[in-house]
Amino acid sequence: MALRLPKRPRTHDIGEQTQTPVDSPSECATIARHRLRYRGKASKLERRFELLWHAINGPELVSEFQFHPKRKWRADFAHIDSKTLIEIEGGIWLQGRHNRATGFIADMEKYNEATLSGWRIFRLADIHLTQEIVGRIRENSLQLNNLSH
Repeated sequence: MALRLPKRPRTHDIGEQTQTPVDSPSECATIARHRLRYRGKASKLERRFELLWHAINGPELVSEFQFHPKRKWRADFAHIDSKTLIEIEGGIWLQGRHNRATGFIADMEKYNEATLSGWRIFRLADIHLTQEIVGRIRENSLQLNNLSH
């Protein structure tokens, strides 16, 4: 039987306030007019990762985690106790943002800053979303968490 998770609510950010539910598409339009950052629902790849993570009883993760105190950089998922960030890289086969020079350089800046701040980063493409690879990330995060306590 397939494991199903409830849909994550659509959210938006207002300054330091985060994860406020958005009730309707018209509210999304209002939010956009007020120059607020709208965070849509999780991508198919992020949902696939979540299903795998829960299937292997992975520890609690924070989604859309803002890891930098000044920049508004976010990681798709974070395991706070082990300081592990997990990024699901989409659009790699479509010459999307991550593959163009400006997007690639911006991602490098983000990942380098996360590393310099003490975070470990796992970057996963669609082919990495397997129970074996996600399980290895889980085990590694748990080992680091045990070492820090």
